[in-house]
Amino acid sequence: MWYELTNIGRRDPRHISARVRVPPESRWFRGHFPGEAILPGVALIAMVRETVCRARGDRTILRALKRVRFKRIVRPGDVLEIRVSLEPGETPGGSFQVTAGDEVVCSGRVFFEETSGVGGTTTDACSI
Repeated sequence: MWYELTNIGRRDPRHISARVRVPPESRWFRGHFPGEAILPGVALIAMVRETVCRARGDRTILRALKRVRFKRIVRPGDVLEIRVSLEPGETPGGSFQVTAGDEVVCSGRVFFEETSGVGGTTTDACSI
């Protein structure tokens, strides 16, 4: 298991949130780094993408990232909150923030390409 994504919700059509627990046995920690396990930044981005994909029920493809900041190390067993604020416009996207308690772990802007012709179920298309 990579991580546990739960409590996916939408306050309204533009605001998405989820809770993530990164179990100590997660494959993300293998070799990153021996004796000092930390979650790679790419894992945080994958969690943001999957949160949006599952909340929207589509096969969202990550197209671009801007102004991404990694501010805190994530350790095995940490519980994170993901919040995404989608913005209207031609290019689907918006801002995101990942927190652990009161601390910001990661934040930035994310842009997606929506696809409807991808095979498989939405759950399969959202997972890494």
